[in-house]
Order: sequence, then C-alpha cells, then structure tokens
Amino acid sequence: MARPVSDRDMVTVSFRCEREVRDSLDEVAKLIERDRSWVINAAIEEYLARELSDLRSIARGLDQARRGELASDEQVKAAFDAFKPT
Repeated sequence: MARPVSDRDMVTVSFRCEREVRDSLDEVAKLIERDRSWVINAAIEEYLARELSDLRSIARGLDQARRGELASDEQVKAAFDAFKPT
C-alpha cells in the first residue's frame, strides 16, 4: 500500500466472492508474507487508481467535446500518420 495508516483510519467493508478468488488471495498473501486484508487493500487501491485515472480522462474528453473543442480532420490525420511505419 502507498502509505501506512493507523487503525483509526481503517473501516470494515464486507463483500462476497467466489471460493477460488478467496483461495487466490490467500495464496498471494502467503507467498508475500502478508495477510489477506493487506492483499485486498493493495488490489483495490491499484484498481481504483487505474479506473479513476481512466474515468477522469474520459470525463475531461467529454467536457471538451461538449464545449466543441474537437480535433480537426487534418489534426486527426496527422496524428494517425505519425504512427505509420516508414
């Protein structure tokens, strides 16, 4: 996890998962010598960081589109041409 936290910063959240997922969590925890909660927290933090980054980028793009800030046909073509093999 990114930063150490005190117990007073922690809350309890319960969820259901398939046995195989629980077993995988336990295997990872054993291999890295951490407890299941640590593995779950690390996985959730990584997922949320990635998802929030993507969703915020999408939201910014949609806001730009609503304001009419769109790339011209020439700008789009130039961007694609930059990736063509030479």
